[in-house]
Amino acid sequence: MENGRRMMVPMIVAGMLAAMFCQAGTAAEQEGLNISQAHSWLPRITAYVDLLDSNGEPVTNLKANQFSASVQERPIKVVQVQPFEESGEGVAYIFLVDVSKSISDSQFEEMRKAINAWIEGMSPLDRMAIYSFGEEYKPVIDFTADQQDLKNALATLRPTDRRTLIHLALERALELSKRSDKGLPARRAIVVLTDGKDEGSGLTAEDVIRRSIPSGTQPAIPIYAIGYSRLPAKEKQIYLDELHRFAVVSGGLFQEAEARPLAETYGQMNRAIRRVSVLHMECDGCRPDLQSHALQISVNLGGMIQNSTVGVIFLGPPPPSWWSKWGMFVIGGSILLVIVVGVLAIARREQSKPVLTVDSPSPWLSGTTGPVETQPTPKLKVKLDVVKGRDAGSVHEIGLYERASIGRNKDCELVIADGDISSRQCELILEDGRVFLRDAGSTNGTMLNGVRISARERLETGDTIGLGHTELRITIGQVQ
Repeated sequence: MENGRRMMVPMIVAGMLAAMFCQAGTAAEQEGLNISQAHSWLPRITAYVDLLDSNGEPVTNLKANQFSASVQERPIKVVQVQPFEESGEGVAYIFLVDVSKSISDSQFEEMRKAINAWIEGMSPLDRMAIYSFGEEYKPVIDFTADQQDLKNALATLRPTDRRTLIHLALERALELSKRSDKGLPARRAIVVLTDGKDEGSGLTAEDVIRRSIPSGTQPAIPIYAIGYSRLPAKEKQIYLDELHRFAVVSGGLFQEAEARPLAETYGQMNRAIRRVSVLHMECDGCRPDLQSHALQISVNLGGMIQNSTVGVIFLGPPPPSWWSKWGMFVIGGSILLVIVVGVLAIARREQSKPVLTVDSPSPWLSGTTGPVETQPTPKLKVKLDVVKGRDAGSVHEIGLYERASIGRNKDCELVIADGDISSRQCELILEDGRVFLRDAGSTNGTMLNGVRISARERLETGDTIGLGHTELRITIGQVQ
C-alpha cells in the first residue's frame, strides 16, 4: 500500500504538469514579469524584461524607481530602464529551419516568405544566422546583416529529409548563442518552426534542458518556438507541449501555427522579441568569477509586486593585481628615493672630496653586476573538458602565457590522440587578458561552436572547440 502511494505522487504531479502545459500550449502569452535574458560586464548588469498585463498587453512607460533587484539576495542598484527600440542595441537572431518532410512544400514556402519579411525588417544593428536541421544540423549562413545574402541562403533550402533532429539543433543553437564576435549584439534569440518530434538525435528533452538551458552554468537564451504539426492528435499534443516547455524554461515564447497565417505568427514573435524593456543595473561589490548567480528582479505596479529570477554569469575585467594597484606608488617612491640618495651623495662628496686611486677601482669599472630581478610573465589558467571523442570525460589544464598549441605532436602543450587532427592543429593565444583561437593550417579545419573558423576568433567560457572527432569545452580562469 505504501509503495502504491509513493507511485501515485509522481503520477499526480506529472498529470498536473501535463495539464498545465496543455493549457499553456493554446495560450498566446502569460501575464506578469518575465526575464528573457541577462548578461554582465561588471559592475554593469543588463537584463531584458517583458511585462504583460492581465490582457497579455505589454506594460509601457516604466520607470527605474518601480524596479528593485538583488543578486544572491543582496540588493543592487537599478540605474535605468528603457524600451529596447530606444536602447541603441540590435538582436542576434539564430533561425533554425526544419528541412524534414514533416513540413509540407506549401507550408515551407509560407515559412520562407515569413522569414524573408523578417529579414527585410531587420535594423542595421541586427545580425542573423540560419541553420537547417533534418537528418543533420548544418550551417546555412553565419551571422550577417546582409539581407540579400540571407535571402539567397534561405532560397537554397527545401523540405527533403526523412528525420527531424530537433533536440540536437536546439542544443547546438544554444551553444552558438554564446559567441562573442566583435559587433555581434548581446541580445540573442533562437527562432524555430517544427512539430517538436525528435527522431534520432540521441538527446532527450531533459538532456537539452540540463546541458544547455541555464541551471547555474550560463545565462538564458530565449527560444521563440512556432509549433506546426501534422501528427495524430495525441502524439501531436505531446510534442507541441514539449516544444512549449523549451520556450517557457528559456524565457521565450510559444505559438501554435494553425489558427492564423504564418506571416502573422512570425510577426508576433518579432514584436515579442523587440518589445522588451532594457534594465541597467550596477553591482559595485560583485567580482568577475565566471560563475552563475541568481538575479532577482521585482517591479511594483500600483502596489502589486511581480517577481522573476534568472541566472547571470559574472564577467568583467580581471581584478587588479597587487602590482597594478600599488605599482605606480612603488615606482614613484623608488624614483624619489634615488633622487634623495643622489642629492645626499653629492653633498657628502662635496664635503669629503674623495680621490679615486687605482687600488680602489669603482665596481662599475670592474664589470661586475648584481643579480637582475625579472617579473614573471602573467599566465592565464585555461581548463579544457573533453566532451566528445576518444578521451571524453577527461580534463586538461593549461597555464597560458602567450600561446599554446593543440595537436597530435608531442611538442604541443595539449596533445590530443585523434587521427583526424593535424600534428599541430590550432593555437590558443593570450592577448590583453583575452583568449583567442587560431587554426594552425590544419588539414580538416578547426570548429568553434560548430562553425569552421577562417580567422582568429575570441574565446569565452563555455565555447566548444571541434578538432576531428574531438570536442573540447573551454573554461577561462583568472590571470595568475
